Amino acid sequence: MTLAKRKTRLVFEVSGAARGRALIIEAKPYVAVLREKGRRMRYEITWESIYWLAAKAAAEEARAARKQKRGLK
Repeated sequence: MTLAKRKTRLVFEVSGAARGRALIIEAKPYVAVLREKGRRMRYEITWESIYWLAAKAAAEEARAARKQKRGLK
C-alpha cells in the first residue's frame, strides 16, 4: 500500500522565537518551510541542509568535549 497524496498538512509551532515571534514549521517531503507566526514571508530549507548543520554542530561539540577532557589530564 502506498500513500499517493497527503490529505493533511504537518505543521508545528515551536517554542523558539525569532524577533519575538513564535516559529511555525511546515514539513514537506524535501523541504521544511519556516515562517514567523503572524507573517506571510516563508523560507524553504532542505532536510539535507538541516541534517548537515546538525552533524557539524555535533562534531564541534564532540571536539570541544575531547579538548576539555585532554586539558583535565
